Amino acid sequence: MIFALAGLFYAAPARANEKIADYDVSISVSAEAALSVTERITYDYGDLEKHGIFRSIPLSYKARGVNYDLKLSDFTVTDQNGDAHPFEVITQGNYLRLKIGEEGRIVTGLRTYLITYRADRAIKFFADYDELYWNVIGNEWEVPIEQVKTEISLPQSFGAEAIKAECAAGRLESAGGCVSTRYVYGADNTVSRLVFANDRLDPGEGLAVTVSWPKGGVAEPNFFAQVIDYFKSNWLYIALALALFFIFYLVKSRRRKKALNT
Repeated sequence: MIFALAGLFYAAPARANEKIADYDVSISVSAEAALSVTERITYDYGDLEKHGIFRSIPLSYKARGVNYDLKLSDFTVTDQNGDAHPFEVITQGNYLRLKIGEEGRIVTGLRTYLITYRADRAIKFFADYDELYWNVIGNEWEVPIEQVKTEISLPQSFGAEAIKAECAAGRLESAGGCVSTRYVYGADNTVSRLVFANDRLDPGEGLAVTVSWPKGGVAEPNFFAQVIDYFKSNWLYIALALALFFIFYLVKSRRRKKALNT
């Protein structure tokens, strides 16, 4: 009931003139494997009168058959002048939702929301390379997005041939390539930044990027830390496997006892 009422103020069906005019995301990868994320959303309410927006961020994803749970923290929300926007953090299913705005204040026209936060457990570590997969804007926006750009800064520079980058835009089940993927070269002809861009996205469409680089760019967690993260992310499957093993053990034990008593 609470979310149904909130929808009247924050997520009512969009009219033709309501849109995101510009969605700009900067992601900095630290040497400690943490992400510093800044989202600059230029939201155009048109002539509508509302109280704010919801920003839904996926908390987990599946890659190579393994579940990864993100740890998100240190949220701030301001306008373009640094003045704070009121917001509330809500965990709802597989998403963390930022409810930005307040019911006692009406907003209309063009508004800027500057969202910053930290993300941990977003880097995947493989034998020969490390990889970042990031769902940049999600697929939950109910309004069109006129243009979107994301810039990823790596903790150190690499030769362009050592970096692999992919960008997908559109709906989850039928995403295509982005309009632009650009490597930013430094004076020594190496790359430490990548820029991805796309034109208009319709409601329900999103943008995701994958970037990989050679080992050594970020600190890899020790074996025990990775095991703990694995269990946290896959505890349900592990619990089911243990339960099935226990049931199998009980059935087998009872059959053995029955055989001995006959």
